[in-house]
Amino acid sequence: MKKLLYLFTIIIILAACQSPEKAEQNTSSVKGSQGEENNPEETEQKESKSIEESNYPGIDIITEIEDTETLNASTQYPETAVDSIDGAIKQYIEAERGYFNKQLEDFEAPPSGQEAIFNLSYETERVNDNLYTFDFTTYMFTYGANGETRKNIIMADVKEGEVIEGQEIFDDTAENRGLLYDYILEYAEEDEDLSRYLFEDELKEWIEAPDNDFNNVYITNVGLSLSFNQYEIAAGAAGSIEVEIPSDKARNLVKEEYTQFLTVSDEEDDTEKEEDAEAKVYTERSIDKQAKKVALTFDDGPHPEHTLNILNTLDQYDAKATFFMQGKRIEYYMDVAKEVAERGHEIGNHSMNHPDFTTLSFEQIDIEVSRTNQLIMQATGLKPTVFRPPYGSTNEEINNFIDMEPVLWTIDTEDWKNKDPNIIEKRIRVNMHDDAIILMHDIHGTTAQALPDILEYLSSEGYEFVTVSELD
Repeated sequence: MKKLLYLFTIIIILAACQSPEKAEQNTSSVKGSQGEENNPEETEQKESKSIEESNYPGIDIITEIEDTETLNASTQYPETAVDSIDGAIKQYIEAERGYFNKQLEDFEAPPSGQEAIFNLSYETERVNDNLYTFDFTTYMFTYGANGETRKNIIMADVKEGEVIEGQEIFDDTAENRGLLYDYILEYAEEDEDLSRYLFEDELKEWIEAPDNDFNNVYITNVGLSLSFNQYEIAAGAAGSIEVEIPSDKARNLVKEEYTQFLTVSDEEDDTEKEEDAEAKVYTERSIDKQAKKVALTFDDGPHPEHTLNILNTLDQYDAKATFFMQGKRIEYYMDVAKEVAERGHEIGNHSMNHPDFTTLSFEQIDIEVSRTNQLIMQATGLKPTVFRPPYGSTNEEINNFIDMEPVLWTIDTEDWKNKDPNIIEKRIRVNMHDDAIILMHDIHGTTAQALPDILEYLSSEGYEFVTVSELD
């Protein structure tokens, strides 16, 4: 069961282009460290847009990237081919970007060395064949001390072409408002993080507000959920919040026509599966300690096409690699994540939504990491033991907090920027060394195209292909 809704962003990586991975200070305990940049001729891409098919019929994933010296923006949203629904989604995105731009007006010029950040991502929950919930999260950083996280829910009936507002679902009576307040408090009591930060007075004020339209209420596969912005009913350290009300209680709160969508889930069975998965981890092979070794790593997947192409190429050379996956993408491509594990590769945690961990509280980091671990275990049956912080941005406190080995890299191919197989391979040739950890991304077709020549070169140089856990 979800807890506080994971925070931010699907970030710079998702299906097209990624901002440069960057490492913070105090990473002496991290496996791998960035090598010197050696830039063969390269082209820099500032804006991009990509379209991917999702696992949901008729729904595509759109990712738009804007990356400049002062702005790091990534917007990911669904496209349903239903004008009324897509129009509502785009109207929401325009409003979020307008709010962000308004915040930037307070600064005549950005502080030296800082980027403004706008990251909008979403999760999809399919309630039935036609009813979908799109759960949007926006993370904004506009040079202040802290970033801001905002939430929005759009429920859509793709068959009828209708957007369903929360006020259409919630049966707004005085009795039901009281019940909703009690249910939220019950949920908070069972959640240590939320109970610590919840402001009951603000919650009561929200419940009793005459103009409350309850448009943060939506239906999921486990019952009824409510999504709150950061600072709305709790301290900022709690981040954005999702409260879940099980179906048996939710039936008391919704209008009669929506009770049909509320089904009771078998949480006990899910818990048993998670406990079984926790006992299994990636099994390291016996590696010749005298051999030259190289660890190929692929970030930001899985991708429904490029990841599979990479797997097929790796098989041809009997090469194993480590795939640092985003939880958000695992949700869409569970079968691909499972295939990676079944072919003997290691899967690491690369966060849920690719935020900069150094801008988050420990509670927020825990949500990003634990939610992704759950999805990896759900897809593969294996519990990850390594993580790669988004952008390589971490510090000693964060590394000590996360109960997994942090892994950076020693060779950055910058394949997210070059999009040229020859340049990707040349970067490796120029910087290659024993025990290298090579950073690539399995969301780019050009990386998959470059891989055969890379593996051929490394094989000819006598390197053995290992996972990061198999390095000395």
